[in-house]
Amino acid sequence: MISEYLKIFLRQFYRNPLNTIISIASLVLGITCTVLMLLFIRYELSYDKFHKNRKDIYRVVIKSVSEDREDIVSTITAAVGPSFQQEFPEVINSVRVRSAQSGYLKYNTKNIPDNQIRYVDPTFFKVFSFRLLKGNPETALLQPYSIVLEETIATKLFGNQEPLGQTVILNNQDAFIVTGIMETPPKNSHIQFSSLISFNTLYEDSRMHLGWDGGWQYLTYIQLNSGFPISELIKKMPDFMYKNINKKYEQFGTRLDPIFEPLSRVYLHSKALGGSQRGSVGVILIFSAISVFILVLASINFINLSTAQGIMRSREVGIRKVFGAQRRSLIYQFLGESILMSMIALVLALLIIGLILPHFNQLAYKDLKLFHSSNWIIIVAFPFIILLTGILSGAYPAIYLSAFQPLSIIQGKMFTGSGKQRIRNILVLFQFFISVVLIITAATLSRQLKYMTNIDLGFDKDKILIISLTSEETSNKHEMIKQELNLIPEISSLSASSNMLGTGMTSNGYLPEGFENPVMVNVVDVDFDFLETYNLKVTSGREFDRKFVSDENNYLVNETFVKEMNWVNPVGKFISRNGKHEVLGIINDFHFAPMHQPIKPLIFTMKPYIGYSYLNIRFNTNDIPGLLTKIENKWERVVPEEPFKYSFLTDILQSSYGAETRIKK
Repeated sequence: MISEYLKIFLRQFYRNPLNTIISIASLVLGITCTVLMLLFIRYELSYDKFHKNRKDIYRVVIKSVSEDREDIVSTITAAVGPSFQQEFPEVINSVRVRSAQSGYLKYNTKNIPDNQIRYVDPTFFKVFSFRLLKGNPETALLQPYSIVLEETIATKLFGNQEPLGQTVILNNQDAFIVTGIMETPPKNSHIQFSSLISFNTLYEDSRMHLGWDGGWQYLTYIQLNSGFPISELIKKMPDFMYKNINKKYEQFGTRLDPIFEPLSRVYLHSKALGGSQRGSVGVILIFSAISVFILVLASINFINLSTAQGIMRSREVGIRKVFGAQRRSLIYQFLGESILMSMIALVLALLIIGLILPHFNQLAYKDLKLFHSSNWIIIVAFPFIILLTGILSGAYPAIYLSAFQPLSIIQGKMFTGSGKQRIRNILVLFQFFISVVLIITAATLSRQLKYMTNIDLGFDKDKILIISLTSEETSNKHEMIKQELNLIPEISSLSASSNMLGTGMTSNGYLPEGFENPVMVNVVDVDFDFLETYNLKVTSGREFDRKFVSDENNYLVNETFVKEMNWVNPVGKFISRNGKHEVLGIINDFHFAPMHQPIKPLIFTMKPYIGYSYLNIRFNTNDIPGLLTKIENKWERVVPEEPFKYSFLTDILQSSYGAETRIKK
């Protein structure tokens, strides 16, 4: 019987190949999109599932509670993890992971840029299941000034040489011994890195804050005894936190509470700000809906094409019924045809997916693989996709076509009823409705992204070049570099700063005049030329001025700071932190963080804690290659040992919305 159905299908294909090709192409498109979305969703749900001990690992984040606000942050102070391990026997391991640092590694004459350098505890490879290719996971990160390199970084530095035991120089300053080579971390890990440095190295730097209070830049993870309920640990937190930090903080009206996030839920469900890459449950739900919608569109297209061919197949149905064919057998025949077409469509869809998957991965910044053990559920689901698509697409045409009566066919009355036409019209309208919804969604995302990238940020972001002052040497020589670069006529203004505008600022505790308790405020360290470089305006008071030596000890604040502090006459007031600092002027509000975040209070100082990190260059030429050549020549004259690293501010701001851009595409 199956062979007979196949013959009928082939006969229909020869009689009307265009309709068959259009129907199959529609199903191919629908299945292709559906499988791609399923792969994407499966991948998003797989984050951090490869860790063997994941059920016993928790990330510790801190909720700061005060009278008028609550903040949850993922990067916390360095002492939290070790204190947990010392205090509670059920905590068998802790790991601290410092926020990613940018720099460059030097070996002989080679300089390799590295934007994912992290300091981690020796227990890193014991707690997590990242693979170490060379070296001892127990001791690789034990000693200060030890470094473990990702395999591609090691190849670039050493080629075919044995890397273990070699010495590399970080930022032309500190020497590190290579103690291990690790496999590139999977992309479905919320922690990304390319070089790991022993956390004990930080204890060699007297400038580092490694206690409970200060230095909020470390992700912290704890591993519990297998099966130990986290609820039992939570019960012990009030006394533990009061002893270590909250006794000190209660005088300021603030309390810190730890939150324990299961490792497998960090990527999609964390409510803490910053620290690592994050996904979105909302995106998964949107993509799930889109995949269903597209498959439904393809099926409706198949239904309409099949029912539209009803008059062409009516004689076939009539003759088969005259010769004794039952309606059930006709339904089976038409369902068999649609399932066969679904099978062909699936095979073609898999071929197309194999071709476009590398491009899709590049677009989505994922590592999706079709035939992989982790996707066994999707692979096993292929037969069900065939059946579901075939039945969904073929059920109505099968019932519709098998209902033709021989006498009605002869009399030409089979299409006189309006009910079936009405059903087809409803299906077409539903198609249009789904299409319009998807188009409106895409257009809304596009307009929202365009709005975020083109809105007036409150500062002049165009024609700004950013140069990283990676090493301590370049930071110390920033004035010398500025003097050289000021000789270039195409440069109209340049300044040094601790952060880049538009990407967010660090925050510290300050005591504004009139307050009894310190408040956490964002801060940026700048020099005398910063306001001019970014065309920031002083709305009250004055800016920093070289004529006044004392200005280096004073502050500027933004308008939001004045509003939130309820200051009436802000100029001349004082803010205390390691001494008293006079407020010289008020700066217009501007978006110093991505548009997702509201404008917050901001303090401008001229005393960076560990030196300036960036040079901000405003240029007035369209000859970018010529400008870069001149800047690089000046750079090599002052700091020849350090690579010239630059970026354009507009590109940096655009990258802040990378996730939205990928979703839109």
